[in-house]
Amino acid sequence: MKKFLQLAYFAFAIMQLFAVWNSLEKLTGMEAVIFGILSFLVSAIVSVLPFVGSVFGMFGAVYAWDWSWLQAALVFFSLPAVVIIWTLGDRRWDGFRR
Repeated sequence: MKKFLQLAYFAFAIMQLFAVWNSLEKLTGMEAVIFGILSFLVSAIVSVLPFVGSVFGMFGAVYAWDWSWLQAALVFFSLPAVVIIWTLGDRRWDGFRR
């Protein structure tokens, strides 16, 4: 199950990267090649930050991909919540096994 969550979180991070990238291009109007590279680098930095990346990914899904707020919130906040709960639960059980 741990490998599955790692793979799911990696796929989530790639989707979040493109959502943040599209939101930066859409909100700033930087769609030229050099600004596209710059916005990609900024989105790569922003998307690895846990809460900030989810917020910007949600904005990207709503403004660039025309998702509803509910859909974007469910996608960008459900997997990190599952990983946090899973990690806390796993640590809790490790303490009981000793």
